[in-house]
Order: sequence, then C-alpha cells, then structure tokens
Amino acid sequence: MEQGLFARIDYRHVIFTVPEQLRGYIEQCPRLLGELTKAGVATLTAVMSRAAGRELKIGVVAVIQTAGRASNYNPHVHMMVTGGGIDQQGQWQDVKTVSYDYLHREWQRQLFARLEETSCSAELAQLLKRLRQEYNGGLVAYWEPKPVKTGKGLARYLIKYLASPPIAVSRIITYDGQSVEYCWQDHKSHQQERARVSAVEFIRRLVQHILPRGFQRVRYYGLHAVSIRGQILEPVRRAIGAALQLAFSFGEMVMSKLGWRAKIKRKFGKDPLLCERCGTEMVLWKVWTPTSGVVYYLPDDAPEWREIAAPAKSAGNAQLSFGF
Repeated sequence: MEQGLFARIDYRHVIFTVPEQLRGYIEQCPRLLGELTKAGVATLTAVMSRAAGRELKIGVVAVIQTAGRASNYNPHVHMMVTGGGIDQQGQWQDVKTVSYDYLHREWQRQLFARLEETSCSAELAQLLKRLRQEYNGGLVAYWEPKPVKTGKGLARYLIKYLASPPIAVSRIITYDGQSVEYCWQDHKSHQQERARVSAVEFIRRLVQHILPRGFQRVRYYGLHAVSIRGQILEPVRRAIGAALQLAFSFGEMVMSKLGWRAKIKRKFGKDPLLCERCGTEMVLWKVWTPTSGVVYYLPDDAPEWREIAAPAKSAGNAQLSFGF
C-alpha cells in the first residue's frame, strides 16, 4: 500500500466464501484460487459502482485463505477494500452502503462464470447448474458494515492469516505416537469441538493447505495494483484531495453554525480570533493534537500527504494555529 496516500480513507472488510460442493475441485486445482480473487474484485467493482450510480475504480488488497476453523479445506478470500473509488471524471465517490442481495447474487454470477471459463469439465458444469438452482439467492459474501479508518488495523488482522499455521500448537491436546487430538472453537455452535485422527491424517490436514511454489497469497488490484501505481498516483491524490477539501468546507460551515467562537468567548472571556497584540481579526488555520496530528486545516493549505506520527512523549496538549 502506498504509504500515506490512503491514510485518510475508510476501508471495508469483505469475505467471499464458496459452497462446500466446490471445495474439492479447488483443492485439486489450486490455480482456481486465483479465479476466486478475480471474481471477488469484479463483484465489488460492480456492487460499489451500482451503489454510487456510476462506474468506479476501487482499490483492493486480497488475502487468500484455505483453512477453516476445524483445519478443513475451506477456501475463501479476505479483501481490504477502499470505502469508495474514482469515477470516470476523476472525482472521488464514497460508498457507505451496498445492496446485500445484489452482493450475494453478483458473487455467485462472477464466481460461476470464472469457473466455467477456466474448467471445461462436464462434471463441474453440471454441478454449477445444480448449484444455481440450489442457491437461487446467491452465495455467502460478508460485507463489514462498519468502516475501518486507514486500514492499518485491518491489515494487521489479515496478517495473521499469512503467518499462522492451519492448526496452532496450542490447539493440540494429546499425541500418543499414533493419533493426535486437537480442538477448535466452532463458529456455528459457539462451543469447543474436538477431533482425534491418526498422525498421518493429521499431517495430511496440514499439508493440504500448502500452496504451489510461487503462488501469490496476497494480491493487489485497482488503485492498489503495483503495476499501475505510478500511473494513477497523482489522479488519486487529486481526487482524494478534492473530497477532503469538500469535507473541510462542510466542517467550517458546521463550526460556524454551532457558534464555537462565541462559545469560547463566553466561556473564557476572550475572542479566540482576535490577536491579543494588535486586535486584528484572524482565521482558524490549523488544529493539531498529539495523538492524531493535524485534524483540521484550511482546504487551500493542505499538508503533505503523509501520516503524522505523535511525539514519543507528549504533554497531551493540542495546538490551535491562527493566521491573519
């Protein structure tokens, strides 16, 4: 991710899953995992464009995961998606809500179309035909309704899927030389479940999640695509900057309606916009806090596109900057 470029954009966490009947086909042909991510990106582009009422170019970081909680083969994709995108006019458009019904149906349509294009198996074609009838409302796709600021916390959350093994050592209960017993927290029953399998079967359940050599588990699309980052960097900056200027203008309007200047004057007996030396009226230029850095500034004086780190030791005081 371009450091600082998307530091002021909300992100969404989206999870795409596949029906149990298809998992065997994907396990036998791991390259189909790549089709899952492509289908997911196409789905999000269609869904968010529909919500915005115009075609959008969005940014996606996809993380492929194959293990379920029981360490079974359960291929699914976690996606970190920008909370909006750039339209054809180069304007940034936020997307707050989407149609869940449309999300589920579009995910099914995109996934099945990708699988049909990739595999010519008559058996798979027949299975997809049957699944279209069985899942007439679409496939499961989870859209996190609450946005995540800057995506840093979400990125840290997704990292664990890259570093953690399918079965953690802490979940292994016993091993007697012949069999292994392990546990997991089932997300349906919300209870701890256990399984005892042979040592060979336990090893098989581990190695089935090893992806082919050179396979990319993390992939970047759209605004986050590495191949076109240099081409879209400036257009994205301008689009996001225009959106921020509009937001700050709106903030100024709200502040003026709330009468913050009058409230401060009434509370402390001093007009915050009058210079104590010459009495000249000033304008609020910038607000800085030790924890968040610059949180307000005049739209025409936007700071550099970077995240402002808080000092190592801070007295906890904020700063208000005024200018003539």
